[in-house]
Amino acid sequence: MFRVDPTNQSAREFEQTIYAAAREHQRKQEEARRLQEEQRARVEELQRKLEDQARLRKRNAAAWRSASEDRGCLQKAREFVRDSAFDKALNEIETVYGFDPGHAEPRNSNGQSWKPSARKAS
Repeated sequence: MFRVDPTNQSAREFEQTIYAAAREHQRKQEEARRLQEEQRARVEELQRKLEDQARLRKRNAAAWRSASEDRGCLQKAREFVRDSAFDKALNEIETVYGFDPGHAEPRNSNGQSWKPSARKAS
């Protein structure tokens, strides 16, 4: 219609309405893309946090098990010392160091270090 009558005011207004609607549609699509990107970034961040928490829980569980094993071995070592079974006590102390070579030194009831040492050949 606009080509037939270039002076047709209603055709010009209709054309402007169409262009405005197209711009509004494009703006909404861009806004939707932006929101999706923000949500994707949030989801990724939450996934990273969950993975970090899972790793921390796993590490803590392993540390707790190791500490529990250490306590058990140290208790056995104390019992062996009390029974004068020093070789067996030393085996238990060395087991603690086997779990964690950097373990704080186990100590006897007098506060002396129970460091594993080279055994004398019998």
